[in-house]
Amino acid sequence: MDDPYEFQGFVRKVLDRVVKLETHIINLIHPIQSIAETLKSPNDIKQLLNLLAHPMKIDDRNLRILIADFRNAVEEFKKDLASLDLSQTFGEIKYIGKRLNQIEETLSEIKREGIAQKVHFDFKVDGYEMVKKPVNYHPEDPIENPDENIIRLLKNLSAQEQKVVIHRVGLFGEKKKPYTEIEKIIHVNRERCSMLYKKAIRKLRTKELREQVNKVTHKGLLKEMGT
Repeated sequence: MDDPYEFQGFVRKVLDRVVKLETHIINLIHPIQSIAETLKSPNDIKQLLNLLAHPMKIDDRNLRILIADFRNAVEEFKKDLASLDLSQTFGEIKYIGKRLNQIEETLSEIKREGIAQKVHFDFKVDGYEMVKKPVNYHPEDPIENPDENIIRLLKNLSAQEQKVVIHRVGLFGEKKKPYTEIEKIIHVNRERCSMLYKKAIRKLRTKELREQVNKVTHKGLLKEMGT
């Protein structure tokens, strides 16, 4: 039987017939128990012998039909089991087990060594932010790009932490976003976004990055860092 539903239906039919057979056997137990009780009394034994002197008729046709049907069902079931091709199923189970083992090894490696990613910044700025000139600006002086200081500072964070800070603070022309929008961008839930953001701000507040932070002019970022 190639159809699993047909096979299940067949099994149910077999079980139903077994239940019916059990019912018939139980029905036979009660007369046997009555006979056992009868054999305890001599008078009852005499009456039983008198009854046995005459031919007894027992109608067991239904029981014989039921047993025959059950025997046929068992034979068909054995034939169906013999014809089943389980080689493909075993192959699929083996493949799934191998893939799960590979996934487990990969996750263990990520947990042990972390994830290395290249960060690509794609942002928008207006002309004033791109070319911010001091009051005593001289045409021959190099033009300072304030975003370069932020880029150097953010390189101290992981890829996910950088993305959360950029969208949460509104860097590089992005609008400030709540965690409900950020989670759709970096594909982690709101709680994880909040954890990443708090962890990133703690990193940026360390003494080792004080010199880089002092070169940043973005008021929103400085406010978040408490400077």
